[in-house]
Amino acid sequence: MPHIHATLPFNAFAEREALKVHKEDIVRILAEFSPYKPDDILLEAKILTREEVELSVNLVPLVFIIDLGTCPEISVDDVYAGMVRGALLRRCSRLRLIHFILWIKRHPDNGVAEHKP
Repeated sequence: MPHIHATLPFNAFAEREALKVHKEDIVRILAEFSPYKPDDILLEAKILTREEVELSVNLVPLVFIIDLGTCPEISVDDVYAGMVRGALLRRCSRLRLIHFILWIKRHPDNGVAEHKP
């Protein structure tokens, strides 16, 4: 099952609200860029505790780690990640003002894209 891990600090209130509002959109967008159906994609949020935040360095307010597993139908690289990021920014208005990283993994490939408003 492909899955999206959304990681954000305990005090990232705008990021939490954006995720709450757009979680279904995020899953649908990934489905459009992969052979998976929205019902087959898990989105799981991880809220970092105060202690985890204090122990972190260069923390980004929102990180999406998307694992597509072994998916031979597509090739994942930075261009692919950029296309997914573009779709997220077009359709998820609250993400436009948020610094986030999108890391898409497909065994054995991966791609990274970042957005800084």
